[in-house]
Amino acid sequence: MAGCSVCKSELMEGARFCVKCGNAVGSVIRETAVGDAVQEPAAPGQALSATTTAVVVKRQSSGLLRILLLITVVLTVLIALAFISVINTGARSAIIGRWQADLGYVMLWGNVTENLEFFPNGSVTSNREIAVFTGRYQWLDDQTLRIDWREQGIFGHSVSEIWRVKVSGDTMVVVNTLSGTTTEYRRVP
Repeated sequence: MAGCSVCKSELMEGARFCVKCGNAVGSVIRETAVGDAVQEPAAPGQALSATTTAVVVKRQSSGLLRILLLITVVLTVLIALAFISVINTGARSAIIGRWQADLGYVMLWGNVTENLEFFPNGSVTSNREIAVFTGRYQWLDDQTLRIDWREQGIFGHSVSEIWRVKVSGDTMVVVNTLSGTTTEYRRVP
C-alpha cells in the first residue's frame, strides 16, 4: 500500500485520493505566497486524473490572524490617540484661570499690573490699569496661542497676537512672538 504525500496515512489500493486529507494520489500540495494550499501533479509533465479535481485549500488560521492583526492595529491607534488627547488637554487646560503680571513702569501711569483671565469657552480678558481688552484665544499647537483682542471703550481697537506659552505650576511664561517680549504671570485666586 502507498502512503499519502501530505498526511502520511495509508491509501487503499487503487485509491485516487486520500480519504483523510483529500490529497489526490500522485500529486503534491505546495503552499503559495499568500498562504493558500494548491494541489498539483507530482511531476511537471504528469496531469491529474480527469476524475480528480484540483483542490484549493485555504488556511482558516490565516484569515483569523489577519483579523487579529487588524484589531491589534486599531486598538493601538485608539490608545495612542487617547493618550495624546489627555496630554494636550492637560497642557491646554493649565492656562484656565486668573493670572497676574507686573508689566513695569509705563510712562504717565507708573507701575502697571495686568490681570489676565482665560475661560474654558475660548474667551480671555485682560485688565491693565490703562486699558481693558477682551478677546478669543485659539491653540495653534501645544505651546502656541493666537489671541484676537478687542480693546473696550470709545477708542477701542482690535489686534491679534501670537503667544508661546509655558505653564509650570503657578507660573506662566508668555513670549509675544510679534514683539519679542517675555512676561511672567503668577496664578491668583
